[in-house]
Amino acid sequence: MKSCRILFPMMLSLLLAGCGNDELVSPVVDYRKPGEPVLSGTAASRQASGVAQIQGLGSQCTGFIIDHGVSKAPAYLMTNGHCVNLFDSTEVLHQVPVEGEARFSLFKDKLAGAVSVNISEISWASMRGTDMAILKTDQTLAELKQQGFSAYKLAPLPKPGTALSIFGVPVQDIPQDEWALRQVQCKAGQTTRLFEFVWIWDRAQAGDCGGILPGHSGSPVFDPAGQVVGIINTGTIGAEAGGNCYLGNPCELRKGGVVAMPNTSYWLAVDGVHGCFTAAGEFSLQQTSCPLELPEPFMARNAARVQQAPASWQAELDGPRTISLKSGPLNSTDCRDPAGYSGSYFSGELYEQAITSRQDGHWLLCAAGYGADGKIQTRSAGFTTLEIDNTAPVRPMKLHVVRFEDALQFQPLFSPPELSSYLWKVGKPSETDCADRADYRVFIRIPRFADLTELPLKVCLIGSDEAGNESKPQTEMLEK
Repeated sequence: MKSCRILFPMMLSLLLAGCGNDELVSPVVDYRKPGEPVLSGTAASRQASGVAQIQGLGSQCTGFIIDHGVSKAPAYLMTNGHCVNLFDSTEVLHQVPVEGEARFSLFKDKLAGAVSVNISEISWASMRGTDMAILKTDQTLAELKQQGFSAYKLAPLPKPGTALSIFGVPVQDIPQDEWALRQVQCKAGQTTRLFEFVWIWDRAQAGDCGGILPGHSGSPVFDPAGQVVGIINTGTIGAEAGGNCYLGNPCELRKGGVVAMPNTSYWLAVDGVHGCFTAAGEFSLQQTSCPLELPEPFMARNAARVQQAPASWQAELDGPRTISLKSGPLNSTDCRDPAGYSGSYFSGELYEQAITSRQDGHWLLCAAGYGADGKIQTRSAGFTTLEIDNTAPVRPMKLHVVRFEDALQFQPLFSPPELSSYLWKVGKPSETDCADRADYRVFIRIPRFADLTELPLKVCLIGSDEAGNESKPQTEMLEK
């Protein structure tokens, strides 16, 4: 994924403990267990008939048919922006011809009966503020409906506690001949702004959903009325300790700070997209009610994603006209809010400014411009982030060892951003002191070999995170 996930208790048991007292044991939840496959001829299959696996555009993802209300107009699908090979916070794609396909009717008992529909265009896609792609097919909405495929109304994010159903085609650890539609059920949590890696998503919602795995990206989230109220895009299932807000470990932007929640899935709002279709059923960014960004957005690219204190902005600016900026703590600064912008900068200019705080935390720089009415227009506001990180890595370092008949190969495992580089040294246990900085060398990603006759060996590791903070030395022993 980039991607996200249903909290289903697998068991709840009573165990006898000391003195004969019964203790209630917390449910054991396997968040990585896929949802149940959808079978043909069921109520679930009817609800999911407009959900497809998207292929040929990048990642293996899920998508669904948008009901724009005009039968004779082209049919459009929605999926995630990261499903069409977007991987930054600056691009906006518009009317890009492509050759992809959407595979419908992927029911577990009739996979051979899957139906493919051609995708001819990425009508719009971005990961700026949302993670979404609108895909144009070569068939009309009526033609898809005649084949038994549903189209879905788009509705606002649901109230917390609402029961939800999610249909998608997960692929992680599932054989390709078993890629089928699966259903998970869960409840809506709180709405939030979301931050992951270099992306900020303005309107997101958390859920207690497990079983949301790679391949589920772009899956529709249904409310009890059968409306699509969100699109799955990410989550923290399987995230390791440390590296909060990095890939696969998104953070919620709350008033009190930037918070990573374990085993949580997230989806993004979709309701504004219905305002991007004309009365004739054509997708158009020129509709006054369309909230999606225009293809010439404002941009700010900082030289570094993370720094030790003292930190500073070194951001290259770009935009279709004069640029205005604002910056502040990530959790309390909103680029879509016109308040607080100031200054006048030009495309290609480098903005350099020290950040006075020396404490660990995330910072946000927003770039926007003035409209014809003299007011700041934030529809296409760009942004860049910077993390101040003065804390040593917390993830344990690990060696990857491959044993052969008379030798072994070994190397430390990388785990960015916590373990992004290594110093190491190897020697006889009696002659090697890991606490002594002498003889450490930079690991250049070439594994080392040792004959079994050389063993035992002591391996000393010092890991560094993306900001350059070092761990304490760690000792690993290689035995015969």
